[in-house]
Amino acid sequence: MSKYTPKSARERGERFVNSWTENAPGDKWADMTLDEFKTKRAAITAKEAEITASEAHTKALQIQRDNLNEEFMEDCDFVAKDVEGSRNYGPDSALYGGFGYIRKSEKKRGGRRLAKPPDHQ
Repeated sequence: MSKYTPKSARERGERFVNSWTENAPGDKWADMTLDEFKTKRAAITAKEAEITASEAHTKALQIQRDNLNEEFMEDCDFVAKDVEGSRNYGPDSALYGGFGYIRKSEKKRGGRRLAKPPDHQ
């Protein structure tokens, strides 16, 4: 793992390019010209732009997926309500229970319990 974050590497690279351009534009360092150094930096900038575009595309795909999920969940609600209201199936059918709903016959019944009055002695 690199000890430089993309931001710190970008800032450091800019400092190197600026200083080299200003102070020794015609000199070679580490067997590299300023143009070769800038070309390497440009490749990183291009890759960063590619990542940004990919992230934007991914975000757009996630929004599209979420919209499709929302529409599909609405369809599930309509299907469940239709089965619940069906004379052939209804709210006590295996189909309705298979959807994840509690069948009518399985629901617990019981009225409200009144609190017991305190014993007076």
